[in-house]
Amino acid sequence: MTGVLSLFDLSGKKAMVVGGGGDLGGEMAVALAEAGADVAIADIDDAGARKVADRVKAAGRKALVIHCDATKEKDVEKAVAKTVDAFGGLHIAVNSQGVGSAAPVLEMSEDLWDKVVDVGLKSIFLCAKYQGRAIRDSGGGSIISVASLLSTIAHKSAPLSAYCASKAGVVLLTKSLASELAPYNIRANCISPGFMITKLNKTSEEPESQGYKDLIEDTPLRRMGKADELNGLVVFLASEASSFMTGSDVVIDGGYTSW
Repeated sequence: MTGVLSLFDLSGKKAMVVGGGGDLGGEMAVALAEAGADVAIADIDDAGARKVADRVKAAGRKALVIHCDATKEKDVEKAVAKTVDAFGGLHIAVNSQGVGSAAPVLEMSEDLWDKVVDVGLKSIFLCAKYQGRAIRDSGGGSIISVASLLSTIAHKSAPLSAYCASKAGVVLLTKSLASELAPYNIRANCISPGFMITKLNKTSEEPESQGYKDLIEDTPLRRMGKADELNGLVVFLASEASSFMTGSDVVIDGGYTSW
């Protein structure tokens, strides 16, 4: 590969995708493999992770499935260690975990708040802690976390305060990581998707609902996003094509936040 396209080549790179058994994480894991990286898929959903691993192998790259609850430090530490042991290093980390339980603030239990924030924010910190060490020891690389357009705006029709708070935290954590990790040649950026078609997004299953119609009306492209529409962006952020980019939050939402 020559010219500008060579900047996107991930041949020889070792990647880890946490939440890689899910819709968004799975597509990003396969995209990294198609760009040349070997990929470890860490998730609590073993079956989902194995399906993604099969797709990584079909792309001609090595795949590793790791059971991991990213809210537990020991799980994360072991998952990163297994990745390094299997691949000989780590250069790219994608953290795609999150949970979007809805509940009004006036009725929300402390347990629900803790669950949403632990999965959506605490786990990103734990992953970055151990991934950062491994990437530092491998000579540098990229940490990419998945936030949300709801990190900057509130959902006007759903009570998602805990989710919004956790994803806003991801954005500022990413900016802090960019500053702290730059001396180790580690870049940190995040992706803020808009409303995407996933198994966890019930809106996509209710096209006749008023909520869905409002969402489409408020999106200039007049549709929800598809999981694979993050693929080009994650390869860009993982590769030398974005070598001078760190601390950025890239919104990819069909224009939802543009007006």
